[in-house]
Amino acid sequence: MDSNTHSTEVATLTALVAAIDGLAAQDLNRLTDAVLAEQVVVLRGLVDRLEGQWLQQLAVVDGRGAAGADQGQEVGSTAAWLRARLRLGAGAAASFVRTARAVFRGPLTVTADALLGGELSVAHARVLAHGTQDLPEQVTVEAEAVLVAAACRLDPPRLRRVLGHLCLVADPEAADRHTELRHQRRGLWLAPTWDGMVAVDGLLEPEAGQSLVAALEPLARPADAQDPPSGSQRRADALAELARRALAGGRLPHTGGVRPQLTVTVDLDGLLGRHHAVGGEVGGVGPLDPEACRRLACDVP
Repeated sequence: MDSNTHSTEVATLTALVAAIDGLAAQDLNRLTDAVLAEQVVVLRGLVDRLEGQWLQQLAVVDGRGAAGADQGQEVGSTAAWLRARLRLGAGAAASFVRTARAVFRGPLTVTADALLGGELSVAHARVLAHGTQDLPEQVTVEAEAVLVAAACRLDPPRLRRVLGHLCLVADPEAADRHTELRHQRRGLWLAPTWDGMVAVDGLLEPEAGQSLVAALEPLARPADAQDPPSGSQRRADALAELARRALAGGRLPHTGGVRPQLTVTVDLDGLLGRHHAVGGEVGGVGPLDPEACRRLACDVP
């Protein structure tokens, strides 16, 4: 890069920093609601265009193997450089590099133009990049214009579903392999915490996940103003209620001839609600307060 080009690039970045400083100096309380709302929309588009420029430059750095050149170092990969310099997580760094390669070094030329032109958000570009990575390049090229048009109308989750249908039609065998891999990733993990709660984590296949959502939805609706305002709390209560109903219904498979049940250890004072009751324990999680023990006792058929 000659000195004139370098000076131009420095001036461009300096002007950008000055513009951001100008925005930071705004007194937002003096803006009308209409102006403020419009500015939020415009800024979001500019952020996407700026991130598009960043991805384009990242693609060039990756293509040249220039990661680490800013500090005169050689690094193992572009993603590792991003992690070190920008304190990104491994997943985020890899996703940025994969998106940059697909959009600016791969077949997604229409996506690149739409992103740089402000017609497409970075979130949409990321969905297109990740969703077409396993498709034959010719299929991606032929379908890209239609996909970009869809991206201009749909939100990222719905665009992801469109790509899922495309993959099923374009490469059924690859779709079957992906389904099997997804099947192998399923799992549910339950672990007691130090304070006696139970941490729940897991991955469900689409049909299992949607079945769970459908079962929880009616149980998670606010019954009145006293219900927890947090959706996550209502879903936690709904999951507990779903399990309670399954246990009480008597339709679960028996184990060793015995129906599934909770074993609660509680003293008589706790069960009767007497003063100074200490509560009890259930399974490997506890202790339970006296009120929780009484609720479980009331659920016994």
